[in-house]
Amino acid sequence: MPGLATEWKVDPKDNKIWPFALRKGVKFHDGSDFKANAVIWNLDKVLNDKSPQFDAKQSAQVRPRILSVGSYRKIDDYTVEMTTKDIDALFPYQLPWFLIGSPAQWEKLGRDWAKVATQPSGTGPFKLDKLVPRERADLVKNAAYWDKTRIPKTDRIVLVPILDALTRTNALLNGQVDLIETPRPTCCRRSRPQAFASCKTWRLAVMYAGRIVEENEVAEIVNRPRHHYTAGLLASTVDGTRRGRPLETIEGAPPDLSAPPAGFAFAPRCAAAKPGCISEQPPLLRAGQSALACWWPREPEHRPI
Repeated sequence: MPGLATEWKVDPKDNKIWPFALRKGVKFHDGSDFKANAVIWNLDKVLNDKSPQFDAKQSAQVRPRILSVGSYRKIDDYTVEMTTKDIDALFPYQLPWFLIGSPAQWEKLGRDWAKVATQPSGTGPFKLDKLVPRERADLVKNAAYWDKTRIPKTDRIVLVPILDALTRTNALLNGQVDLIETPRPTCCRRSRPQAFASCKTWRLAVMYAGRIVEENEVAEIVNRPRHHYTAGLLASTVDGTRRGRPLETIEGAPPDLSAPPAGFAFAPRCAAAKPGCISEQPPLLRAGQSALACWWPREPEHRPI
């Protein structure tokens, strides 16, 4: 997807050479121009330990991600040519790990990377306005962002580190924050459970012993589980309505997959199992958005027989 480079292709005469056409009219947050010199300067920053701007910390993070880069040079103000060590068709996929900052900002801050870390200048849709290490980072809209169709709709975003998963999840549930990463899994059913799962996917597939037993939209899985195993999983999960009561359990133990049992693997642990479940594996039947593999589901209309 074109970004700071609008076009790239391998040289037909030498498949190790990649010319990149740079986007015109892009400015760094400090107002300086994004051109080929800035790209070369940033490549030297992580690949050339003899350059004055070389930063060992950034190099340690970036260099292992762009191992194919052999050499590079400026063709003109808006063209950079990179040569890979070997022919590598996937080379463009390495470059998103290469982060480009403003050379002018580095000079302005006395060539001090520690200061640049607290006052960075990139080209993205948000600019860092305030940083309190280990407390918060305030990002403000970059009204001069080059892609006018993707200028942020919000003026400010505040990022707050909350290391403990339970505290982080409670902050979301209490309305203290609008979005979190990695909520505590055992808390996902306390309030609007489908909202937690939906932030990653709109569908869920429940598996047992290596086979899908139920598949559906998140809300359907959580609120109307059709398979007995799915219902058992949900009943054994922490829920705000279960306060003071012990969690339910699924009796028995998972099967040994090196010697799987005949029939349906969950049958020995299923309270609703019938003799046929022990001897025969139910097919995974699809109907619309859902799929189910169960001879005697919790809702009779979904039985395959």
